[in-house]
Amino acid sequence: MMVKPQGKIKSKNHHHTKGKMKQSGANIKDKRFKTYIGNQTEGQGFADKRKRKMMLDYRKLLQKEKQKMKATEPGTSGEKSVHEMPRRLSKQDKMSAFYAAQKQFSLKSQEDVLKKEIEEKRQKETQEALDKYNTRKKETQKTLKKKTHRGQPVMANRMDLLLEKIKKQS
Repeated sequence: MMVKPQGKIKSKNHHHTKGKMKQSGANIKDKRFKTYIGNQTEGQGFADKRKRKMMLDYRKLLQKEKQKMKATEPGTSGEKSVHEMPRRLSKQDKMSAFYAAQKQFSLKSQEDVLKKEIEEKRQKETQEALDKYNTRKKETQKTLKKKTHRGQPVMANRMDLLLEKIKKQS
């Protein structure tokens, strides 16, 4: 039986440089992977972040200006006026509001009916025009497809169609 000598055990990775071990790949940043957002031609994502920040600041500014405009409108101060204060509606007010809503609904429904009628009329006209076009096209194709007993196209029909086109143009 052989006994192994006691002492330093050499590892498989024994790369020595002047007495020091080389650093392994885990300690060195791997240059194969990017450590930044975006690509270099686009400013590595920083330009995009700046743009977003500027847009956010601009929108905030617009909101503040709108609030200032509302506050400085004539007739309105920081507090609500007497007319703007919520008040209890009486029974008569509720009924009038109901009738106003009902009237508005009936007007809207009448407008919808008119819109539907106009749309149906338009569709009907387009369908009639399309049918007329298709029948005319079928007739012309029928005359153009006529052949003699030898298989030649009938030239008289073609000449008639050309004559009709010339008459329409002039």
